[in-house]
Amino acid sequence: MKMTFGEMIHAARKREGMKAHEVARQAGVSEFTVYGIESGKVRATSFYIALRLCAVLGISLDEAAAATLYELLPPNLGDIPEPVKRRLLALKGPPSA
Repeated sequence: MKMTFGEMIHAARKREGMKAHEVARQAGVSEFTVYGIESGKVRATSFYIALRLCAVLGISLDEAAAATLYELLPPNLGDIPEPVKRRLLALKGPPSA
């Protein structure tokens, strides 16, 4: 199952045994930002913040980009040209059941 960026941040934080305030301090963001991203209440964040969170938690940029793409793409890609749609779907993976 694909994870959203927030779910990925949460899972990595738990895996690393870190508290939200520790991640926030090391990444230079507020604890509110960490919790907001994890809960999905904060969906749009700057690339710079995402990069710092990934660095603190050991998440590759490829993983983060795939999670963000999965989260932002609509289920039905509508009028997107077929070659682009195939590439996006390859990155996004199959829909969750």
